[in-house]
Amino acid sequence: MAQRLITIDDLRNEAKNYDGILRTLPFFSLQELATGLGVNIFDQQGEDVITNRRRIGALIGAYVQGKIDYNPELGKIVEMSLIPKLVYAALRDNIQNYKTKKIVGNVIAAPDNKAKEHPLEQQILEDVVLTIGEDILFSFFFGERDETVKSPQTAFTGIFPLLDKFVVKGLISAAEKNLVATGAFKTPGDDEDTDAYYKAVEFLGSADPLLKRGGAMVYHTNDWLRKVKRAYMNVVKNHKVTNVEVWDALRDDAFFPGLDPRTHEAYGTGDKLMVLKPGLLDLGMDSQSAAQFVEVRNIYEDPNEVQFWNQFGVGTRIRDVHRKVLMVNDQSNSGVSLSGDYIVTAQEPDDD
Repeated sequence: MAQRLITIDDLRNEAKNYDGILRTLPFFSLQELATGLGVNIFDQQGEDVITNRRRIGALIGAYVQGKIDYNPELGKIVEMSLIPKLVYAALRDNIQNYKTKKIVGNVIAAPDNKAKEHPLEQQILEDVVLTIGEDILFSFFFGERDETVKSPQTAFTGIFPLLDKFVVKGLISAAEKNLVATGAFKTPGDDEDTDAYYKAVEFLGSADPLLKRGGAMVYHTNDWLRKVKRAYMNVVKNHKVTNVEVWDALRDDAFFPGLDPRTHEAYGTGDKLMVLKPGLLDLGMDSQSAAQFVEVRNIYEDPNEVQFWNQFGVGTRIRDVHRKVLMVNDQSNSGVSLSGDYIVTAQEPDDD
């Protein structure tokens, strides 16, 4: 089969022609967060602030002539801000690595009908952007911005560090009734150990009645569910129960009929539990500020070397942390990275 070398100009032209598509590709990678975990994902330029009004309760009292006790205030304002922070992706490769073949028969990938060649230029650019989307996906909960370390996990601040900051500020606490100390969930040690199941019931049952009203999601990991399921098997003395049966029992015992369990690889591993109203978490991306979403440059001494440059903003937000919309426990998860197909690590220099 005849081969054609893809040039830097080919890639540069494709980057311009497909700029609109490339800008939207990260959002396709992040649809798992939107559909699986109910996260709001949107394009945002600059700061966006949500204002939450807190109404004071217990206003009325028995009237006694000549005795009036005034409440000191009507309410409070709590602001939640989302500011996309600038991140980047820079890749360097040699154009000699990219060649495409003439089509002589049926192929899995559809060729260009006029040129009869694979649209490899577009695929190369899409690979760059899809990997960026996966980087964001697996940093959404665990990322903590650190400008001294280059990593997807340090590019922007995710949900778990935001929760920690609210704990420090006292907005999430046992006193506020949106932080419940469960301790670790342990795998049952024998056929009589039911602790993990009843610990889950106690946690879910302690949710605010208004958080339970109308239903709420609970984020969990699969390893947490395995422990609870194994403990539930000991409760019912049946080792053939299904996950559906476990959740039905938890809803019933916790008096939480609208509980909607959700899990995703991006949530990591561990015993961290979040009970929240759908749409409480935001991910904002500023993909419009750059004149071109992916720039292809030949800036190196070797004319065959090509640079792929991408920059945009990313920010996350928890819209509110009131016990009526959110409850968490005191455990933490460990993140996993499933971005791309492999990761290049630093190599030791050869001895010679």
